[in-house]
Amino acid sequence: MRADEWAYELADTLAHGWGGPATMTVAACANAAASEEVIATAKKTVEAAGWDVYEIDARRTAGDPSLLQDAGFVILRDIQTPLRVEVVVLIGAFQHLVRRSLPVGMLAVGSPAGIRALLRHPGMGFLSRAESVIQG
Repeated sequence: MRADEWAYELADTLAHGWGGPATMTVAACANAAASEEVIATAKKTVEAAGWDVYEIDARRTAGDPSLLQDAGFVILRDIQTPLRVEVVVLIGAFQHLVRRSLPVGMLAVGSPAGIRALLRHPGMGFLSRAESVIQG
């Protein structure tokens, strides 16, 4: 789906609580402009719902699960290949927050190759339930 379609679904999910499919999304973006468009759409939608937004750069982040909050929406941006272990650790830690029924959401944004690598990673099977945005 496109970012605008996803934003509508995300807004509806956040208005009725959390835990819907739109609160875990992967976005494959053809270029930097497309990534920025998806990220701006996410920020606008999440902030309008009154949620905090946390942005993490996948190219430079440490694989420290304490970077994630117990509430709010994380944007993990610039996922590329080769896929960094730190990215897998953070997304795995996010899954544990979801299992604890905490009010959290995540958008993983990256190049098409980076998102494919993420989805194919053996530890990321739960991402098969994630919404998918293709932009650009």
